Amino acid sequence: MNTSLTVFGINHQTAPLAVREKCSFTHEQIQKEMERVAALPFIDGCVILVTCNRTEYYVASSLLPDTFPRHMLFSDAHIFGNSLNGHIYRKGNYRALHHLFRVAAGLDSQVLGENEVLYQVKEAYRVSQQAGCLGKNLHKYFERSFRVGKKVRRETAISKGAVSVASLAIKVLEKQCGLQDRTVMLIGVNKITMQVAHYLLERAIRTAFVGNRTYEKAVELARTLGGAAVHLNRLEQLMREVDVVITATSAPHFIIKKDKVWNALDQRTRPLFIMDLAVPRDVDPDLSLHPMVVLHNLEDINPVVNGNLMRKQAEARLAEQMVTQEAVRFAAGFFKEECHAAAEQEREGYE
Repeated sequence: MNTSLTVFGINHQTAPLAVREKCSFTHEQIQKEMERVAALPFIDGCVILVTCNRTEYYVASSLLPDTFPRHMLFSDAHIFGNSLNGHIYRKGNYRALHHLFRVAAGLDSQVLGENEVLYQVKEAYRVSQQAGCLGKNLHKYFERSFRVGKKVRRETAISKGAVSVASLAIKVLEKQCGLQDRTVMLIGVNKITMQVAHYLLERAIRTAFVGNRTYEKAVELARTLGGAAVHLNRLEQLMREVDVVITATSAPHFIIKKDKVWNALDQRTRPLFIMDLAVPRDVDPDLSLHPMVVLHNLEDINPVVNGNLMRKQAEARLAEQMVTQEAVRFAAGFFKEECHAAAEQEREGYE
């Protein structure tokens, strides 16, 4: 008998940001957790996918998904333990494979059709492979998901004029305060902040400051923006001066803490707009209580996301049908008995 495929996960549809951020892992934690799961006697492979909007365990196992209780993988003390009841979804075999294909195609993303998620799926696969945790069948499932993700983007317009979390965050800020002639501070140097920097260059901001744990990386990004790199120990001073803060680090704790910057905020005479794109969050949410602070996080871009979704509904339906066809065709070699019935139910949902 082929091994089964099961996915356990949470995402932006099942859990609020306050829950998702507790399930965000560092690279080192992902590797240790994969090694723990892969060492279990009934597990044949494990991939852990962590993005700003999801944490998912894909496991190949000798156990059937229906007889695979969550507690066999996660103890009560685990981050996926009983405290997350109601937030975690479990999908097995065909449905798990179909879900993976939807994720790779950008159909399960907060920003419909985003391209970044395909890179993130590939990176999760690569980390598992390097750790020796992948296994034969997960290798096949993920390799096929890459092809499906590319095909959907090539044959539909779902990613045409593709928007990202960074671009939507910029739209929110433009609506709230405008960005032309504003002084902006970026915190963190990574894909998201580099995308943000690209959009800022198009909007004629007055001055840019870039802060990062590694100062040399801050210098590089600041040079791109024609701004200045700063050490994070200047944060309190800059919170008195700048108009906008956009932060997206991978820190496991708050970068901007209420007790460190509250006094600086008291000296402001105009509002400070903060966009926190990090998971876990970089900014103490209690800062929103200060009368001079307008604080946004990932959940605040949902109205813009919904507008984007309405514009792309026709392409989304076409992409969903394509993903289902690909999943049925591929799953027939692994989960033949159940994939056709499940696919028929999904097709009915599109009609």
